[in-house]
Amino acid sequence: MKKYLIIIAEVLIIAMLTSCGPKKSTEDVVKPDTTTYKPIIMEEETDDNSGSVFEKDTVTSITEDMTTLVPKTQIGYRVQVFATFSEEKADMIAAEVRERTASRVYVQYIAPYYKVRVGDCKSRSEAVVLKSSLYSLGYTDAFIAEDTINNQ
Repeated sequence: MKKYLIIIAEVLIIAMLTSCGPKKSTEDVVKPDTTTYKPIIMEEETDDNSGSVFEKDTVTSITEDMTTLVPKTQIGYRVQVFATFSEEKADMIAAEVRERTASRVYVQYIAPYYKVRVGDCKSRSEAVVLKSSLYSLGYTDAFIAEDTINNQ
């Protein structure tokens, strides 16, 4: 009986050792692409001899439209008056600030805090004036924070 256990143990050990050995690597053979491609060249018809495919009015119109585009947001400043872990508390403070000031009030989640920020100031000097008015309303911990603001 002991002899059979030794033989079984030896077979299991040999099986384990052979299974732990390096495996044959099977590499994917990539065949080079021998297809040749010829570009398709299409000739444009022009209305006049200037060589342009666009009408002058269209180009002028597009150029004017591009110059009048204004981004909806930009880097600016807001005044932060409160920060908390609780969204409900932040919403409550924001509602209170909205009642007391004419500036826009935002609740932003910047992990792990909900922050109550006021205003869309394009310059730091605007933010300083806003901070002073909020300070006089009792928000003595208010400070200026750089943020992405909305263009008005």
